Amino acid sequence: MIEVFEFSLSKASERDLAEYHQMFAAAYAVDRPREPVPAFEAAIGHIQSPLYGSAASLHWAARVDGRLYGLAKVGLPNAENAHLAFIQIRVHPERRHEGVGKALLREAVRAIHAEGRPLITAWGVTAESDAEAWAKRLGAKAVHRDVLQILDLKSADQSLWDVSVHTGYSLTRWIGATPDDLLETFANARSAIHDAPTHESSKRLPMWTAERVRQEEQSRVDRGVEQRVVAAIVDSTNEVAGLTVLELHAHRPEDGFQHDTAVLVQHRGRGLGLAMKAEMLRWLAAERPIVRRIGTSTADDNVHMIRVNLQLGFETQRKMVDFEIASEYLLTTLGG
Repeated sequence: MIEVFEFSLSKASERDLAEYHQMFAAAYAVDRPREPVPAFEAAIGHIQSPLYGSAASLHWAARVDGRLYGLAKVGLPNAENAHLAFIQIRVHPERRHEGVGKALLREAVRAIHAEGRPLITAWGVTAESDAEAWAKRLGAKAVHRDVLQILDLKSADQSLWDVSVHTGYSLTRWIGATPDDLLETFANARSAIHDAPTHESSKRLPMWTAERVRQEEQSRVDRGVEQRVVAAIVDSTNEVAGLTVLELHAHRPEDGFQHDTAVLVQHRGRGLGLAMKAEMLRWLAAERPIVRRIGTSTADDNVHMIRVNLQLGFETQRKMVDFEIASEYLLTTLGG
C-alpha cells in the first residue's frame, strides 16, 4: 500500500530521516553513477535548499508498507517565473514502476494547480535515464539540453589555471555583497547572460538591477550560502566587463557550484571568461582546500563555454534534459 503525506524536517522522525537518506543515496547511485553518493547531511541539506532559488518549497514523501521510498520536491519561484513550478521526484530503485512516483506526482500537481502555476518544469533530468523515459511517457516536452561538467580539484593540473588577464583589464574578487562602487555596472554585466542558449525553455532569466542584485545577495545569506565572485574590470573606467559566480553550501562542504559566467558583448574575444574562471579556481584552491569538486552546467550547444571549461581541466560527466508540461493537462491525465 502506498501512503503519500506532506513531509517536513521539523515533523520527521529519526526513522523517516534515515529512510529518506537511504532512498536518496540509492537513487543517486543509479541515476548519477559517476558522482559521489551524498552523505546524510547533504541529503538533509537538499531538502532545506529551495529548487533553483525558488521563493517557497513544498515536499511530499511516499511510504510503501510503512517504509519511506520516495520524495517529491516542488519549488515555487517568483518575479519573472511566477508562471512556473519546478519539480523533482526521487524514488528508490527497488520501488520504481510500482506507482510510487505517480502517487507523489499526483499530490504535487494538485498543489501546483491550486497555486495557479500553469507550467511544470523538471530541470537537469539525466539523459537516457528512468526519469527521462518517465517524463516522455507522461507527455512532457524536452525544451533544453545541458551538459554537466565536473572538475576534481585534487587531481587537476593546476598549471592550466595560470591564465593572465587581457591588457586593459584587472581582476577583482569578493565574497557576499558586491562593492558599492561596482554595483551598477555589475548588475549590467550580469544581464549579459541573456544571450546564452535557452532553447525552448519557458524559464525567464532575471532582469538584473542593483536592487535585484542586493535582494539575491541577501537571499543567499539567509540560506547560509557563500557566494564568491570574480569580476573583470575595465582599467580606464572601473566598470565591470564580465563576471563569474560560484556558490558554496554548508551541507556539501566538498562541492562548489559554478553559476553564471558572463561577459558584455563589447568585451568578448579577449579571454576574460577563461581568466576569471581560472582566478576563481586559484582562489578556492588556496583558501578552501576542503573543496574537492566544482560542478557546472552549460547548454549542450554552447561550444565556447564547454571549451573554456575543458581548457581548465573540467570533464563532461553527463548529459541532462529539461522538461516542461502543462499542470492542467497533467492534473487531468493523473485523475487529480
